[in-house]
Amino acid sequence: MAQAVHEAFCLLAQGREGIISGEDGLSFTPEMHREFATVVTMMLTGKMDQQVVELSGPDGHSGFVLMDPEKAEDPAKVQEVRDFIDRWTAEREAMDIELDGIARASNPSPDD
Repeated sequence: MAQAVHEAFCLLAQGREGIISGEDGLSFTPEMHREFATVVTMMLTGKMDQQVVELSGPDGHSGFVLMDPEKAEDPAKVQEVRDFIDRWTAEREAMDIELDGIARASNPSPDD
């Protein structure tokens, strides 16, 4: 977990994005995801009072976000976050499909 926190801090300090999993390529358990997200949120906000809010995605998988306590208690604010995540996920999937098409068109033969 410590290595993942260090990697996250470095990515954030550089203004970059990345995917971080457990050390040695092991996947995080759901509890580790929560703890990791809590630590990263504390690094970003400097606050320790974030509340975990579980959300289910459009594909049926559930996840969570950390929100300020007053926003976490407001169903409209939670719905805004859910809608934002749904839009972001759809945009990301569309971009992945487009990039895959570009890659296939750029290299039509897998042997090249």
